[in-house]
Parts: sequence; structure tokens; C-alpha cells
Amino acid sequence: MSDDAFEIGKVCYEQNCLQMRSLNQIMWQVPMIAMTLTGGLWFGASSSQNLDPAAKTLLFIFCALGDVAMIFVIQRVRSVMDAYLDQIKNFSPVNYADTKKLSHQGFLKERGVCNTFSLLMGCAAFLSAFAAVKSVCWG
Repeated sequence: MSDDAFEIGKVCYEQNCLQMRSLNQIMWQVPMIAMTLTGGLWFGASSSQNLDPAAKTLLFIFCALGDVAMIFVIQRVRSVMDAYLDQIKNFSPVNYADTKKLSHQGFLKERGVCNTFSLLMGCAAFLSAFAAVKSVCWG
């Protein structure tokens, strides 16, 4: 590899690492946004005595849709992170901390944090949908 090619590769490597850090920060912020949205809407829907039942139902539906959307967001961010990790690994495979060699299986393999957050947001979406149905059927 020539000196110029190495320097270009080095700059790209550094930029990929910076972008990776930004994506990692975003990935950890998505669940916080989902929890804030879910908690606030649940609190508002359940604590207001004068809220129209239709409005309460719509709040729960919006909450469920928001949590499902956040699952797509976090999975997409993690997919983009994978692309950056591949480029980082390609620059110096010897110095890359390859987690694919670890013995984690199934749900926790490679995307354990992302999948755990997605599962929790899916549960919150299910509970919101259940609350919406309950408010329609049983008042």
C-alpha cells in the first residue's frame, strides 16, 4: 500500500470511527425517547379524569405506533452501524475487536442490546394497544 493510499485510508478510518460513535449515541437515545413518549402518554391518558374516551384511545394508539416506529429506527441505526464496523475492520483486521468469535447464541448474538431494547419497546407497544382496546370495549 502506498503512503498516499494509507493516508487516505487512515482519514477514512478516523471518520468512520467518529461516525460510529455518533450512531452508538443515537442507538442509546432511541429507547430514552420511546420511554419518554410512552410514559408521558400513558400518564396523560390515565390521570386525566375529563379526557374524552376517544382521545384516550387515540393516545394509546399513537403510543403503540410510536413504539413500533422506534423499533424500526433502532434496528436501522444498528444496521448502519454494522456497515461502519465492517469498514473499520477492513482497515486493520488484526486490531479489530471481533465479537463474532464470542460464544453468545440466538437472541444475544451480535445485536443483544438492540434486540433487548426492541423486545421491550414491542412489549410497550402491545400494552398500549391493549389499553386502547380496553378503553374502547370496557370504557
